Amino acid sequence: MKAWRLATRSWTRGLRAGRLTVLMIALTVAVAAITTVGFFIDRVSASVAREAAGVLAADLKIRADDPLNPEYLAEAERQGLATGQVANFPTVVLFGDASQLASLYAVSDGYPLRGQVRIADELESVAYAATGGPPPGSVWVEAGLLARLGANVGSRLSVGARELAVERVLKHRPDQSMGFDTFAPSLLMNLADLESTELVRPGSRVGWAQPFAGEPPEGEGFRNWPQE
Repeated sequence: MKAWRLATRSWTRGLRAGRLTVLMIALTVAVAAITTVGFFIDRVSASVAREAAGVLAADLKIRADDPLNPEYLAEAERQGLATGQVANFPTVVLFGDASQLASLYAVSDGYPLRGQVRIADELESVAYAATGGPPPGSVWVEAGLLARLGANVGSRLSVGARELAVERVLKHRPDQSMGFDTFAPSLLMNLADLESTELVRPGSRVGWAQPFAGEPPEGEGFRNWPQE
């Protein structure tokens, strides 16, 4: 009892003297500062993760020289992940007597899984975010390619054995890299039209990419699945 009385008297004296008030204020400020810093770090981490996903146009992307193993697609579906497919290779595009090397990107429905494709209705029109990729039978083409071919929106370009209409001007792809393929302007088409172009044959140098997107913990589970 004496110890409790002594502690109570000491606490009362410290409170009256203002020492405990200063200590409580200091503790409050310290806790608030730590909480604010933790919240800020979480926001920055989430922002960086979103930006990284935008660069890939997905949360995870597997690249290969051949279409992806069906086992991966089955596992992704089992884990509830969204997925797609992208084929990329350089090819010559024709318009009348003009020809130009282009980087062809054939994308499945739902592209991109992360980020935004920005397109314009005309060469000088304001760009806006697209919902999905180009529909079958049409292409979205960078302005540089249109200028070199002397084509415009509405023109029909020969892509391999297929003629495809220029529906929109392609302004930006979220997975647009700074590699060698950027030396040739991009042409975005629907993956469903790729076979009819007859450009993909045995020995063709086609790069295949399989993007995946999902919310944790599903995405992390799929990332670690091949090692399990």
